[in-house]
Amino acid sequence: MSLTFRGDSLHKVDGKGRVSIPAGFRRVLEAGDPEWEPGRAPRVAIAHGDRESRRLECFPIVEIERIARNIRRMPKRSDAYRLLTRLYSRDVIDTTLDDNGRIVLSQALRERFGIKGEARFVAALEKFEIWSPDIYAEEEARVEELFDELGDEDPLSLLDAFDEDVETGGSA
Repeated sequence: MSLTFRGDSLHKVDGKGRVSIPAGFRRVLEAGDPEWEPGRAPRVAIAHGDRESRRLECFPIVEIERIARNIRRMPKRSDAYRLLTRLYSRDVIDTTLDDNGRIVLSQALRERFGIKGEARFVAALEKFEIWSPDIYAEEEARVEELFDELGDEDPLSLLDAFDEDVETGGSA
């Protein structure tokens, strides 16, 4: 199974902070949890992000472990090491989905990220993000401006320099 999240959806957040993870996202979390097996709930790592962050970042276990391996390769006394260790180790909550496919967002997290009665779940390739719907609408407006700047150019042309088939001489 692919470890790529796709799509977005809006979900109710109850008074206790419980919110359902989209079914498609749960399948990716299952595939990305080495300890998962049928009948068990998958785990997810939820990163708070830096002070300027406007969303929660949620990773399958294999992805947060990949990030940790890369951080461990960095010089231990570097500013980058300290920053990334804080963001992707100290400020991460490891949790397990409940039997109904939900997670609990603490009151502190809901307040920090402006999540009240609903949460927007947004795919971001190897992770998914949880946003306040209002804050996400602002982000979407900025992305629409980028589309306007792109004009009639094919958005996939932005990948030309990174296309593996182009670099290796393969065909698309």
